[in-house]
Amino acid sequence: MKLQTQRGRFAALTLAALTSTLVASQAYAALDVKLTGFLKASAIGSDKAVESYGAKNYVAPTSARPQYNLGAAPNEFRSNQDGGLSFQTAQSRFGFVVTVDETTKAVFEFDFVDFNRSSPTVQQYPRVRIAKIEHRLSDNLAIQAGQDWDIFAPLNTFTYNYVGNTFQAGNAGFMRQQAVLVHTTEGFEQKAAISLFTANPGSPVTGTANINDAERGAVPGFAYSAAWGTTPNRVGLSAFYSRFIVRPTTGREMADVYGLNAFAEQKWGGFDFRAEAYYGQNLNNSNSMLTLATRNPASANDVTEAGGWVSGRLPVGEKTNLFGSVGYASILDESKVVAGPAFTTSDANMTAGTMVSNLAAKLGSDHKLTDKLSVFGEISHFNSRFKITGAEAGNATLAEVGLFLFL
Repeated sequence: MKLQTQRGRFAALTLAALTSTLVASQAYAALDVKLTGFLKASAIGSDKAVESYGAKNYVAPTSARPQYNLGAAPNEFRSNQDGGLSFQTAQSRFGFVVTVDETTKAVFEFDFVDFNRSSPTVQQYPRVRIAKIEHRLSDNLAIQAGQDWDIFAPLNTFTYNYVGNTFQAGNAGFMRQQAVLVHTTEGFEQKAAISLFTANPGSPVTGTANINDAERGAVPGFAYSAAWGTTPNRVGLSAFYSRFIVRPTTGREMADVYGLNAFAEQKWGGFDFRAEAYYGQNLNNSNSMLTLATRNPASANDVTEAGGWVSGRLPVGEKTNLFGSVGYASILDESKVVAGPAFTTSDANMTAGTMVSNLAAKLGSDHKLTDKLSVFGEISHFNSRFKITGAEAGNATLAEVGLFLFL
């Protein structure tokens, strides 16, 4: 009840803030407010259990659930055999671009994703995705500050699983609190960022919002990105580095987290191509990365990984597209990963940092019914390995169909 009350207050405050923004835009002619976003309504199901960032549900699938014999007759009951069906609208999103003048604007974006709610209806509440200020200092120089996409890996695959995408399977870099300096010349763009190393949302269940080692480390994240060319024809390199607290003994130590990434996007006629490849150490300890390599806080072992993905979209006629992607990520030395405990129930979620490899392959198509409305279908296959006592690799095939309306 306490959680529902808190979420209800948040939803009310969010609605009030958005309403006041719209009222202000009417009251002050200097403000130009543009609505952005989309509504996605789909049915989604799989032959075996899938997980959305470790939660056993269809909110934003990222991996298959591992197989595990839970004490029934041998091979009679495995924890990833229970596929199912869900209907989802949580990935729908809306936002506002508020232009103050020719140099300054604010960007807000919200969706309804909550990995603790499997198939909600009226229990969906807004989640802040983007909240940033952009200010242009000159024709070539700009600053951005707030919550936005991490500059470490700027591309995403072609998919209608917008939130799951190919994270934990070769894709890296999600949302981060950061300040970014952007320098652009003809055919070349540089970005440098300083950021909060990792998020600390506290516990919405207990109501705690205390500082922890995320803040006590007091070392920000540093990122740099360089791109030659302009979207949709560019290649680039990026890097990230920070330090964080680990406690392998009664004291505390500092560990390094770093990553290197290469990215490219090209357009040949109507065909769009995108790709990324990365290498890193302890990247998932900075939980805005959404990768695999996680150093256990009580372990003395740094964990390295490598991953990447390729994705393409091809028009077939004037109103239909084919799209697909393949992504893969793997821990390079699995002996450095601390094994998770054995399952005790079939619905237990994954222990963070126990996935050691993940393959995601996707193929789909969409067709325009109107300029703004499309129907789509997408098939995904996951093959995921975990370092969990008694667990075996899991695999699952998932299908999703739905309507997609641009705002």
